[in-house]
This record gives sequence, structure tokens and C-alpha cells, in this order.
Amino acid sequence: MIPNSIQDIEHPLVRKKLKEWEKEDYILGFLLQGSRVTGFASRDSDYDFFIYVSEDYYQTLEINQIQEFLIEEKDGNKMVVGDFAFVCDTVMKQQFNSQMDIDHIAYVESVVILDKTGKLTEWREKLALYPEEDHEDRIKYKWIQVWVNMHYAELNQGKGNYLDVKVNLHKVLVIIVGIWFNLKKSWIPQLKWWSRYTDKLNMEKETKELFDLALDKTDLNNVKNLILHIEELIQSSGINLAKKETFLSSIMPLGREKYMKYDHY
Repeated sequence: MIPNSIQDIEHPLVRKKLKEWEKEDYILGFLLQGSRVTGFASRDSDYDFFIYVSEDYYQTLEINQIQEFLIEEKDGNKMVVGDFAFVCDTVMKQQFNSQMDIDHIAYVESVVILDKTGKLTEWREKLALYPEEDHEDRIKYKWIQVWVNMHYAELNQGKGNYLDVKVNLHKVLVIIVGIWFNLKKSWIPQLKWWSRYTDKLNMEKETKELFDLALDKTDLNNVKNLILHIEELIQSSGINLAKKETFLSSIMPLGREKYMKYDHY
């Protein structure tokens, strides 16, 4: 069961820590995210929290204090049971203005456990929202990167630089993974959960088979087949890739800015 309150937290040490913090004036809220919310948790998974604090308190923290781990010792072994990252309005604003998927995806599947002012709930909703207005550019400019790196892979194949071929093909695969999630109008999740998220979002059978083959046996032919399939999905979604025009625009000042804007995960 996904917790909705401090009392719902099953682990006694984590629950005790949150109850202690709740009494402090500088503590404004708790946001639970990670595997305990996505449904991917094992019995021993830790609890991942954003601890929303006042601006004044946050400014007192040293860099090594903005994250805190709660350790449990059991039978001579130590295990992390709580992972707490402190955030404030300034941090939230930076994340809101970021184009990096990792700054947003944690908020998509998250639960507000405590919100003293109501602002944490507002931030969660704003940060989780996928930017519809950037959707087409996000796909187009990532698609340029697919073909640029595929071109490098083909050049290196002809020169016999097989390790260079692999590096570029693997980069292509990572970019295509991102494009598939963006086609679903989803921020890209942490790739440690790649297969579980594709199941969760009901990846089509043909798409999954082509991904599986390209990932398991990464060569030019298998990656090309995946590229052609994803290109069909993009076009069927109503996006006109216009590769030459988009590529040419990417070397101009405005287009170059967009190219760099989406060159990360």
C-alpha cells in the first residue's frame, strides 16, 4: 500500500524520524517518491523523501548536509532505510525551469505526506506537468541526435573501429529510449527501471521486440530496424520530422539553443 500519511509509513525508524521533524517550525512538508510510490519496491527498499524546508533554514545547510541517510543496524549489518533530500522554494524554482527529465520525473509519481502551507502540493503539480508546448521540438531535436550518432557508427564500421561503433550505437539507443517515453508525453524515468516502466506504460509488442533485439544484440542492422520503427511512431503521432530542415536549423543560433536544450536526460 502506498503511504498517504506519516502513520502509514511502515518502518518504525523512518516514521519516528518524520514525527520528530514534523514538530520543527522550519519543516514545511514531506514528499515521498521513488520505489515506494512507483510500485517497484522490494520488502527491504528504503524510503525516499524530499524534505521541504524554509528558505532561511536551507541557507544554513552545508553542501554535505542537504542529503541525510537513516541507517538501521540489524544482525551486524547496516542498511539505508531512509534517504532524505532537503529542498526549498529556490531549489523547486530551479527544477521547474530545468529541461532535464530527472528534475521532473520524481514528482510525477510522488505522494505529499505532510504539507503545512499547501505550497508543496502546488510545487508537486507544477513540476510533474509534462510541457506540451515543447513536445514537438523535444522529439525533433532528439531525432537529429539519433541520426548524427548513427552516421558516426556507420563511418566507424567502415573504418573497422568497432568499439567506436558500439559507443555510438549505445548512445542512439539511450536517445531512442527517451524519445519513446516523450512520445507517451512522459518525462523520461530513471533507466534502472526501464523494463518495468515500459510494462507499466504498455509498450506495444512489436516495439518491445525491436528494443529487446537492439539492446541484446547491438549492431547496425538491429538498431536501424528500431530507428525505422520509431520514426513511423513519430510520424503517426502527427510530427513531421523534416530532417534536413530541422538539422540545418540546429546549426543556427536559435536552433542550436534548442539542440543543446534537449541533449540530456
